[in-house]
Order: sequence, then C-alpha cells, then structure tokens
Amino acid sequence: MKGNDKKDILSTALKSMNKEHDMIKEILNKINYAYNNKLNTTIKKKLINELYIFLDFHFTSEENMLTMFDYPDYDKHKEEHDHMKYHLAEIIGTLDVEEIDFEELKNFIYESLHIHTQKSDAELTKHLKTQYDSL
Repeated sequence: MKGNDKKDILSTALKSMNKEHDMIKEILNKINYAYNNKLNTTIKKKLINELYIFLDFHFTSEENMLTMFDYPDYDKHKEEHDHMKYHLAEIIGTLDVEEIDFEELKNFIYESLHIHTQKSDAELTKHLKTQYDSL
C-alpha cells in the first residue's frame, strides 16, 4: 500500500472509530428514552437489537483495522470485544424486553464502553497515529 493511500485509510479509520462510539451512545440514549417514557415493547426490542447489531459491526470494523495495521495487542483487544458481546447477549437474552434489567444493560454498556474506549481504544489510536505520523 502506498504511503498516501495508507495515510488516507488511517485518517478515515480514526474518524470512523470516533463516530461509531458516538453512534453507540446515541443508540443508548434512544433506549433510555424508550424505557423512561414507557414506549411499547416492539420499539424497545428493535432498539436493543440495533445496539447489538451496531456493536457487532463496530467491533468487526475495529478488528479489521487491528489486523490491517499490525496492532501488537490484537488478541487482547479482540478478547475484550468478545467479552462485551457475550455479556450483552446474556443480558438481553431472547429479547424479552419486560425481563431485561435496563439499569444493568445501561451500566454495563456505559462502563464497558467507557473503560474500553479510555484504555484499549486509546492505545489503538496511539498506535494508528504513530503509523500515520511515520508516513
């Protein structure tokens, strides 16, 4: 890959990762709204499903970057993603919205995402920026 191509991909990847984190927060805000305003079960299920699908997409996207740019802690980072997806699947179960502990869901995502973005994704960003600056 040529230097400029790599630089463009790295720049876009960094921007995309931040936008995706914002989207996850937005989906959580919609779920929070649905619960606080006692919206119907169908919309709650759709929003929770949206969250799971988007997290899966986001993690896949991030893992592709890890592979493309030879991230040294790939296995650890992927393990964190897998843990979050597994735990989220446990919380939402069969999408029986009335039985989902929304506070547990919200706390898990906010805490997990916050810790992951502040620590692991910060390390990934540092790695990508170092590669970008070396071009």
